[in-house]
Amino acid sequence: MANSFDLCRRAQSATEKVAFCTQAIAEFRRQDVLERAYLRRGNAFVELNDYARAADDFTALIQLNSHTAGYFDNRLHAYRSLGRLSEALNDANTEVRMRPDLAFVYRSRGLVYGDMNRLDLAVADFTRAISMEPANAGLLVDRGKLLSKSGRNRDAIADFSSALRIDGQAVEAYRERGLALMRVGELDNALADLSLFARLQPADQEVARAIQEIQSSQQRPLPPPPVDAGRPDTNQREVSVGTGFFVSSDGYVVTNAHVVEGCNMAEVISGLSAPLLTRILARDQTNDLAILKPDLKPTTSASLRIGAKIGEGIAAFGYPLAGLLATSGNFTLGNVSAVAGIGDDTRYIQVSAPIQPGNSGGPVLDQSGNVVGVVVSKLNALKVAKLTDDVSQNVNFAIKASVLTNFLDATGVSYSTSGPGSTMQSAELAERAKAISVMIKCRH
Repeated sequence: MANSFDLCRRAQSATEKVAFCTQAIAEFRRQDVLERAYLRRGNAFVELNDYARAADDFTALIQLNSHTAGYFDNRLHAYRSLGRLSEALNDANTEVRMRPDLAFVYRSRGLVYGDMNRLDLAVADFTRAISMEPANAGLLVDRGKLLSKSGRNRDAIADFSSALRIDGQAVEAYRERGLALMRVGELDNALADLSLFARLQPADQEVARAIQEIQSSQQRPLPPPPVDAGRPDTNQREVSVGTGFFVSSDGYVVTNAHVVEGCNMAEVISGLSAPLLTRILARDQTNDLAILKPDLKPTTSASLRIGAKIGEGIAAFGYPLAGLLATSGNFTLGNVSAVAGIGDDTRYIQVSAPIQPGNSGGPVLDQSGNVVGVVVSKLNALKVAKLTDDVSQNVNFAIKASVLTNFLDATGVSYSTSGPGSTMQSAELAERAKAISVMIKCRH
């Protein structure tokens, strides 16, 4: 039976996190357990917009462990939401003293300075952060917004354009660049940026008003967005296809890191839905895992099972050989051939289910419908044939669920686990696999 801390760690909704983590805090005295419980409950309070209690939990964290800069960072953002900017600045300065080697501490202090309208100091902190992480598009967008606020619109436009060259799915950069272009009088380019953003985020009223104002001044219809160095040309750029699956009811999607490597734009397609631009939240290059977050809530999500056994039946689902095989997905059956990969690498299981290009990132399910692995690769049969004078067949690999849960724990993504259950018929198992899976398109 799960104890209160296990329930705290596995809870998915914010209210469940508060309830179970409160119980864990009352029952446990181990520092590592208390830290996790206070952190999880504090973040849940943030989800519930209860920033005062979030700040209290982060204060308790700091009292338990005053050597972790991230705890000060969490409290800083709670204080910002409460308007307690002097206290937020104290935490920001503490972070910078503790970890001057980390970009995020300068970003956080820059945000506080921005709230206080100390724009020169804010821009200086973001410039320091960007020098440490020059490929971080989010830092460029944030600095651009500060530059716009201080009236330096041309410099801001340059930052937004740089952000889009780094990450074509940084959609906020289209919004902010469009507004900045409007302020400097470049209405055609402004209209193109804002209209693109409006198609992605139609509820933004400020953008809607800006588009209407430009159209009224020009009295002509909305033009299609032109292609430039910062905007991916989805008709001409190379497209690769992979697979992912929902790992939580909040809509987080797991796939391989190599599926979204080099993406200027990533899209998720679930069932018959239209493609949705998605954020790439986290990558684990070592274990070839990534987490995406489309603006989509699934009807069902995976339940993870740790401990697949050699010989047990499994199934794989994915979207292989795009353009050749069915776009509705491909379901194959097989067995766990080994509980380690090449060279006895214990991060992997070997499976016999047929796998093709495009299956990468898809789920491997046991006969109860639990996910026991993430498809990652297949043995190159042609290379092996040159070495052995034989062609290896169905030698494929998946990342173990235990490796995935470690990644999810590290990134704070909730998930559910389950043990072996009743065996599903193949058709029922295929429907389960299809329901949790998505196609991922990466435009390079």
